[in-house]
Amino acid sequence: TVYEAVRWIGQLGGFLGRKNDGEPGITVIWRGWQRLQDIATTWYLVKERTYG
Repeated sequence: TVYEAVRWIGQLGGFLGRKNDGEPGITVIWRGWQRLQDIATTWYLVKERTYG
């Protein structure tokens, strides 16, 4: 779900998800989104070198 995706991206950005933390904020989501892009880029480059 979108809720799960936002929390997962938030975790990549440093969101801990403790009982009283509430929901991840825009800054944490942005950091997580940037990290996800880095992971995707790295995966793409490794795949290209391995199989291409």
